Amino acid sequence: MKEKTDMPIVRWASTVEIKTVEWLWKPLIPKAKVTIVQGDGGEGKTTMMLAVAAMLSRGIKPPTMLNGSLLPQETCEPINIFYASTEEEIADSALPRFIRNGGDVERFAFSGELSRHLLLKEEDIRSAIEQSNAGLMIIDPVQAFLPVGATMTNVNAMRPIFTMLSNVAMETGCSIVLIGHMNKNEGAKDIHRGLGSADIAASVRSILLVHREKEQNMSIVRAVKSNFDESDYSPIGLALDAERKLYFVDMNPVVEEEAEETEAEEVEEKEAEEHSPKQKEAIETAKELLSGGDLESGEFKELLMSAGINYRTFMRAKKECGGFSSYRFEGKTYWTIEG
Repeated sequence: MKEKTDMPIVRWASTVEIKTVEWLWKPLIPKAKVTIVQGDGGEGKTTMMLAVAAMLSRGIKPPTMLNGSLLPQETCEPINIFYASTEEEIADSALPRFIRNGGDVERFAFSGELSRHLLLKEEDIRSAIEQSNAGLMIIDPVQAFLPVGATMTNVNAMRPIFTMLSNVAMETGCSIVLIGHMNKNEGAKDIHRGLGSADIAASVRSILLVHREKEQNMSIVRAVKSNFDESDYSPIGLALDAERKLYFVDMNPVVEEEAEETEAEEVEEKEAEEHSPKQKEAIETAKELLSGGDLESGEFKELLMSAGINYRTFMRAKKECGGFSSYRFEGKTYWTIEG
């Protein structure tokens, strides 16, 4: 005979308090959740995460995106980093990349000894986070830390491991980032390109894909999965400067062409707005916004929108009247008043 229990089977949404998602790197790495960073070897996964870790250790968030344009970086409370690696000598590999990007070595803990590195077991993961007081744990690569007998393709083995990681991340407030390689199924959707069971992709809240664009001499990171209501998953470019320090590249520079429309719609809208008060208002508003100095494109678009000016209206007015131009500087696009 089954025991009776007082545990409710049904709960009502009215009893649940809505929580705002917090981010280590918006909209890519949520706080206190598990994120997978995947890509082929040599694409820049580890370099990217060590650069991100370096920024966070100094209290600087990696830049976020607005309509595809990079916004200025925000400050935050510095956090400790725990980096789990199978490398025997971290001093000539990961650590130089962390330092090169300005990381605070007093906030960087690691486990890299082949004779005793942690495993994806609750006691190991929780102990490492608590001993280092980490706000970010990076496990690189995830395949190297599986318990004995577990394989990435074993659904029954992976499900409890990833459930455990999610619970530990939530309970400790530490974001856990797992770095993994891609499978050989190039025809599959990006979300299913990671090694192992499909349950792995289903069990995490965010999956990032890093791939190399050789022609542009950069890597690109983009979200291929996010469980949160973030509408803009625009890719971010990653490049190395002469000192091999990572910097971020605006992947959506200002394009002079307007959004695609049918010819009839374009003619109709142009005739309606040509020399209209709205276009004149757009020109005057843009002049006022730029009178204090040049503005980065994302900020400029946001300020136009706040003033009630459609960006497309401004672009049409600019074509008719001139007076404005855009330029690139250190990977970002800026608007300026001509002359």
